Amino acid sequence: MYIKFRFLSNKRLLSEILGAAMFLFVFSCNISNELKRYNASEIDLRELVYIHEIFWEYTVSSDNTKTNLKDCFIEIRNFYDAPIDVSKWSLIIKGGFTQIVYFPEGTKLNSKSFYTIGRTLNGAFTYFDLVFPALDVPNNGGEIFLVDSAGKVADKIIFTNNGWPAGGRSNNISYSMVRKGDFFGAFEGINESSWQGYNFTPINVKSDYITTVHCSPGGFAPDEDRY
Repeated sequence: MYIKFRFLSNKRLLSEILGAAMFLFVFSCNISNELKRYNASEIDLRELVYIHEIFWEYTVSSDNTKTNLKDCFIEIRNFYDAPIDVSKWSLIIKGGFTQIVYFPEGTKLNSKSFYTIGRTLNGAFTYFDLVFPALDVPNNGGEIFLVDSAGKVADKIIFTNNGWPAGGRSNNISYSMVRKGDFFGAFEGINESSWQGYNFTPINVKSDYITTVHCSPGGFAPDEDRY
C-alpha cells in the first residue's frame, strides 16, 4: 500500500507516463490512417504474374470472305522486376467443361513481358508463344485460374453470372478483354471495373483482319497504357 501511494503521489512521474501513453495512441492512429490512405495492404497483395488479356470471339476478315469460329487466346504478364520461371504452371479454365493448359518445361517470363497461349495461327493472328489447338475460352463468362507449379493460385478471374465484363463483338468488330492497372500493377481480376474492351492499335493481327479484330496478343500497342 505504501509503495502504491508513493507512485500515485509522484505527480511528475505520473504525468510523464500518461504523456507517453497518449503519444503512442496518437502515433498508432496516424499510422493506421496512413495505411488506409495509401491502401498499403491492397498494394502488397497485387499479383506479380497475372492474366492480362482474353479473347474468345469468332473472327471475320475485313472483306467478309473468311470466318474463324474458334479464334481465342489467353495472355499472362510478368509484372515483377526480374524473370520468373513458369515451368509446369497451368491455366485452369472452367465454363461448360473444365480444361487445364500446362506451361512447357523451361518457360521463363522476362520482367514486364507477356506470354500468350492461343488456339491457332490459321485464323486472324500472327503470333502466339504457345499454340494449344484444344484451347477453348468460354463465350459467356466463366472462371480462369493461373496456378503455379506448387498448386498455389497466382491469379483468378470469376465471372459466371453475367458473362465477361468487357470485350466481345460489336459493330462487326471483335474485341479482346484487357486488364486495367497502374504503377503498382494490375487491378484485382475478379472486379468488373478492372477490365475494358481493347480499343487500341491491333498488334500481331493479320493485315486482312486489322479493321475487324482489335486485340494485342504478345505485347502492348504504341497507344496503349503501359502501366
